Amino acid sequence: MKKSTLMTYSIAAAVIAASLAGCGSAKTDGSTDGNNTSIFEQNDSADNSANGQDASQTNTDTTTATAQDNGPSADDANAGQQSDLYEAFKNGEAKAKFRGTADRGSYLILSDVLTPGEAYSLTELADKLGSSESYNYKPVSDPEYRYIDCGNDGNKELFYQQSFQDDSFGEPFTLNMILKDINGELTICYDQDMWSRSSVQVNDDGTIEGDGSGGAALHYTNYSFVDAAGDYHFYYELEETLSPFDDYYSYKDGNYTLVSMDGLDSEHLGIDAYYFESEYEKRSDYTTYFIFDDSYNDITSDADYDASNEVMKRFTDAGIKIYTNSEIKDILDKRAKEINYPVGG
Repeated sequence: MKKSTLMTYSIAAAVIAASLAGCGSAKTDGSTDGNNTSIFEQNDSADNSANGQDASQTNTDTTTATAQDNGPSADDANAGQQSDLYEAFKNGEAKAKFRGTADRGSYLILSDVLTPGEAYSLTELADKLGSSESYNYKPVSDPEYRYIDCGNDGNKELFYQQSFQDDSFGEPFTLNMILKDINGELTICYDQDMWSRSSVQVNDDGTIEGDGSGGAALHYTNYSFVDAAGDYHFYYELEETLSPFDDYYSYKDGNYTLVSMDGLDSEHLGIDAYYFESEYEKRSDYTTYFIFDDSYNDITSDADYDASNEVMKRFTDAGIKIYTNSEIKDILDKRAKEINYPVGG
């Protein structure tokens, strides 16, 4: 059975926009919306999903295209303070200090080769990636840059992107970094890699959107940002599992509980787990679920959340609380306010 491409990312973005702008599309009484909109995009990217490629890779093209260094633009010249250190770094004449506090790499991990508190030129960074015990990454593209404005305070930051390849992995990984002049010291405020089954999009206001796929039935998306001071904040990650035929793993404080899917119509079940911990091993899930038909339309009803419902009982018997859509919206809205997630980010 061929699955169409999941629409998780559009749904998650809509939740953010609604929660921050105060839009009331979700019902406040805990009931679910009944418009039966499809949870899948019906387009040609279904073939990519079937081949194990995440359709969200189109975001990679957007990021790469906007990151190209074509020289100063009119926007750069008129959009506030821009440090001379950025041009010096690009020219190999300045170093950037590695903090290590926002090292989000999965396969190309800077903390494996760089020392927090030490500063590195671009050449030294590449040398470290290519000559360590852990990696043998070599550059396979030129570095690309663009200026962004984290926090929209008028002071520019430098976004850097470059692809590296270690032959033992068989495909390139792209390194993304945000660098900021902090009191005359160039600092790496954030770094993250991406590859063929994941993407990272760094927006002009310092907000960051990541997504990826663990196959046709497992998708994730996450949101974070770098603020005007250069500090990194993780908003949340959403992990969505479709048709879980095996035991489902639910996490709390980094420990998991197994929920058996045996005897359920799990072929038509989707499970969404939201969490606020940037470290996967420490996550605590806020869990909800939905029901879809053979055409992947959302057919969830209020009855699906009744205490007597077999899916609900399976989770509650395992000690796991299930949240409604409106409760999830409220939780995300509260989280956004706590960390000052940028409105419209």
